[in-house]
Amino acid sequence: MSYLSCKLFAALAEVILLCVANGLLVSWAGMANAESITADQILNSSDLATSSADEFQWRADGREVGFLSRTTSQGNQGAEFWVLEAKTGKRRSLLSAKQLAAICPKSQHSTAIAETRWKRAIRRYFWAPDGNAILFVGDTWLSWFDLRTGAGRNLIFGNESITDPKISPDIAWISFVKAHTLYLLSLQTGAVSTASKPGSAALLEGELDPTYMRDFKLTTGYWWAPDGSAITYIETDESLVPTHPTIDSLLGRSDEGSHAYIRVEDPHPSIRLFVCYVRSGDCSRAINIEDENDVYLPRIAWLPDSRHIAIERLNRWQNRLDLLIADARTGVARVVLTEEDRYWINIDDGLRFLRDGKRFIWSNERSGYRHLYLYRLDGAMLAQLTHGTWEVTRIAALDENENCVYFTASKETPTDRQIYRVNLDGSGFKRITTQSGWHNPEFAPDARTFVDTYSNALIPPRHDLIDADGTQIANVTPSAQTTQYALLPVEFLKIETHDGATMDAMIIKPASLDINRRYPVIVFINGGPGEQAVRNAWGGPIFLWHEMMAQKGFVVFAVDNRGAGGHGHVFEEPIHYQFGAQDLSDQRDGIAYLRQLPFVDCSRVGVWGSGFSGQIALHAMLHDSADFTASYVESPITDWRFYSPIFTERYLGPLHGAQGEYLQSSPIEAASRLKGKLLVAARSDESLVYITNMLRFEEALSQSGNYSEFAVLGGEDAASAETAALHFLVTRVTSFFTATLGSQK
Repeated sequence: MSYLSCKLFAALAEVILLCVANGLLVSWAGMANAESITADQILNSSDLATSSADEFQWRADGREVGFLSRTTSQGNQGAEFWVLEAKTGKRRSLLSAKQLAAICPKSQHSTAIAETRWKRAIRRYFWAPDGNAILFVGDTWLSWFDLRTGAGRNLIFGNESITDPKISPDIAWISFVKAHTLYLLSLQTGAVSTASKPGSAALLEGELDPTYMRDFKLTTGYWWAPDGSAITYIETDESLVPTHPTIDSLLGRSDEGSHAYIRVEDPHPSIRLFVCYVRSGDCSRAINIEDENDVYLPRIAWLPDSRHIAIERLNRWQNRLDLLIADARTGVARVVLTEEDRYWINIDDGLRFLRDGKRFIWSNERSGYRHLYLYRLDGAMLAQLTHGTWEVTRIAALDENENCVYFTASKETPTDRQIYRVNLDGSGFKRITTQSGWHNPEFAPDARTFVDTYSNALIPPRHDLIDADGTQIANVTPSAQTTQYALLPVEFLKIETHDGATMDAMIIKPASLDINRRYPVIVFINGGPGEQAVRNAWGGPIFLWHEMMAQKGFVVFAVDNRGAGGHGHVFEEPIHYQFGAQDLSDQRDGIAYLRQLPFVDCSRVGVWGSGFSGQIALHAMLHDSADFTASYVESPITDWRFYSPIFTERYLGPLHGAQGEYLQSSPIEAASRLKGKLLVAARSDESLVYITNMLRFEEALSQSGNYSEFAVLGGEDAASAETAALHFLVTRVTSFFTATLGSQK
């Protein structure tokens, strides 16, 4: 281990050998009879599947939590609905597989394939607020099951897609979006009515544009008042947004010939916010948000009084965020507080109102790290709740009875997520979870208990029922067993850059490492905004592929370059106005570290990444052929003019004032510099964004006399495209790196 004292370290690098930590992982002695991972096992083996339990949801009283247990791949025929008692962890079956299958409407399709798709059936479920019924949700249907009578009934079914269903707080209505329109279904009569004007492909009522969902991580376009009296919803007018051909229309799979997709140069849609009073049918009250064309509304919530609405209003440059409080009946809004940032503002879910409606929890990154604050409704700060050079990553629960808030954070290390608690005056800070790794809690409404989804780099997810002090009540589902596979240790490192910053890194060394031999390297890049390559969490099929490549004799390596998530806003800021510069500089420092290792052959370094990180990998190949000799890039953004303005303008600014920055950030400008071997693939997404970017780059390559191998990863939907991408990775990309980099020498 003497190589760890190389020049890149100011002090001895911290190395965590996960096969030793906490005594949790398989010992080397037990690996003598273990199998090597194969491509077929990654693609097909159920032995490496994650937990069969999913969709954990608490009853409103916090006494029980429900979950679906999927025991086979046969749709609802292999699923059961279970509940756990919060105090004891005792479980019972609430609905059998037969009962669940009966809840699904009978298929109206005539073909066997259509019947199979229909029977994949239950996508989600929701407890009624009183805990006496459950709403089950399919792609095109809704069913209601009354737990008191044991009877189920189909509320709506057909061939049209139904999205974003909700139960009103007073259990009088089911709301949902269909055909771009917000609907209400009366649970008493079964009658269906509209809560908005009729929508269309160019006018979305209560439905979000996909870029809102992806780039703001906003999951809904409408919100119920706490007393069930009203709904506030977003109207998006995309009539001026250009349409583009869809992949389905080009391939003859659909009659829809075009699809609205907003690119940087396109006119922005206008956004309006309305209130619908469901009992009176008055659904045309507009909230005054001022400029409707150059603002975003990334977060909206009702106050506890059901009379006022909180609106987060973000300017187009995304460096000013106003919190508005609006009167739902008059539409008049006032600014409570304003956040400004010289770079950009990251949106999160840190707004929580207390029961009195006079105080709220707020989060910001003014210090360079996201922390929690308590404010009064007049905008006066009452207390700063958290401090330090680490970031709060999510508010998990608010417990007003105990006067505290629970949250996840990266306090110990950016590679972990632990659960913490702090009082609402900033005192009583306490870490709740203790095991190193990644914790993702789902708290009961009373915040006394939570289901913790836990994993680490070598242990697949498991679910535990834990009380608010961190004591385990019961293990709900264990981690999938991996002892039969020869998983290699994952080492976590700290690497110092040439300008004094510290980066997290990870390395997987080949099996039976011989320091007298020299091994090729595969560098994995996942360093875009909000992304982390270096996580002490289960990485799923991509991690298994990395393990397979290490078993074949490759060193697998990754660093979290500046711009990556989990390290605070201050760590992201250097990528402002320059994609591909700081990120590549940090990746070079990672290669400099590898050069210190006697078993690494730095003349044979491959690099790969996807999406934003795919363009970093392209920059690496085009601007640093001395360090990188082969690259696989999947769905890279090669011309930022052809991508979402929400994401792109956040970091590069509007195009009219930053054309130079757009050109410098585009790999297309350096296409003539390609020297190594390049494999490019693009997913056939609905809007053709990735294919367009790939073709733009391939055109620039050919004009400069260079060529690459490229492929289209097809599929009828996102899930099938994901499957195609994984199959391509474990088959074609494996042979590509084996051929271009070779194996050990």
